[in-house]
Amino acid sequence: MTDGGGHKALLKIDIGNAFNACDRARVLRELYALPELAQLHRIAEFAYSMPSPLLLQGCDGATIRSENGIRQGDPLSAILFCVYMRDVLRRVAKEANVTLYAFFDDINIVGEPTEVIAALSALQRLLPSMSLTCNTAKSKFVYFHDSVAPLMRRVKDTLAEHNITLHQEWIDLVGAVVGRDDAAIKAGLAAQLAADRGDDAFFRRLQLEELPVQSAMLLLRQCATPCMNYAMRCTPPECIAEQAAHFDEQVMHAAATCKLKLRKHEQDERVQRILRSKLSHGGFGLTSALQTSPAAYLGSLAAVREAPALAAYSNEKHPLPASTQLHGWIQNAIETHVRLSPDSATSLPTTASTFFHHFATSSPSYSSSLQGTLSAQATSHMLEASLTAAKQARRGGNGLEQALLMSISAPRAWT
Repeated sequence: MTDGGGHKALLKIDIGNAFNACDRARVLRELYALPELAQLHRIAEFAYSMPSPLLLQGCDGATIRSENGIRQGDPLSAILFCVYMRDVLRRVAKEANVTLYAFFDDINIVGEPTEVIAALSALQRLLPSMSLTCNTAKSKFVYFHDSVAPLMRRVKDTLAEHNITLHQEWIDLVGAVVGRDDAAIKAGLAAQLAADRGDDAFFRRLQLEELPVQSAMLLLRQCATPCMNYAMRCTPPECIAEQAAHFDEQVMHAAATCKLKLRKHEQDERVQRILRSKLSHGGFGLTSALQTSPAAYLGSLAAVREAPALAAYSNEKHPLPASTQLHGWIQNAIETHVRLSPDSATSLPTTASTFFHHFATSSPSYSSSLQGTLSAQATSHMLEASLTAAKQARRGGNGLEQALLMSISAPRAWT
């Protein structure tokens, strides 16, 4: 993505039965050793210092004895597991020249291939003292540079010995797709979204005659349209465009064809604009994923501009190189969004090279709210386009739509 140098590999580690296998006494010792978490000491002691019965639903009051591990679903479980793993991850980082990214029990090790293998050896040696083990059969080794810098034989032998699969095209990391190039990312997204989401079942149920139109529209607006947001924040717009367009088609089909019973010839650009406009603009709020993706991606990058891999580009003297893949993605997103909403040009730098410096010198709240700002500008632009079209219709003798839009969008009309 950037000019970080070297040919890095990534090892995605799976820890077998991670939460249930934790030594509960050690969990509490690690927690009590942190005075900054003193406010959690008493509630953690209440929950975990003694075995407790867990009630089994539908089993006539039967229980099982909970005496080891961290209960999944417990509000304390996330922070307790992180505290439990903190020391071992620090020791691994000291023994190998790698960077570790851990999200609970999802551990990702990044570095030169030989260093990543060294980190794996360290982790396998240290985890048993924590009552944990690496499930190498479910772990994955990712390396995108084999054509220019082939993996050493001893690295491949180690992977084969531990039954760790090698991925050279794309990988799913914490719900996002990382790929060798744009084509690999697109392939990964298609596979991931097809496997992980229940879109087909969701949209089938929306189309049931028993579900009222009002309820279906509410579900579409509140549950369907936001579900692509995470993927759009993690993925360059050109890579997710096909999936976003397909998702928009599903939303429009469910709303216009199945619930509103509109015929094909009635589903013109004006009707789609009404469906996608904000409620306060007289629409249904079914936001387009395809049109939102540039704002989502740019907003995400602005929010994480201080991440180690990006922080260097916040310096005015060290702009993001135009030769990098990331530069192309950002530039494309800026240009695409400005085409959709010309007013947004005032909120964005003119070039991707200065993107991180631009937001580093802005207020933190401006960066964290960028997606919302850009989206608001886009919806305002959509309203202006609707008003312009309505004015033209009025000249043709039909002023009803303009009157309706102006009454709906007038200041404080929502009251």
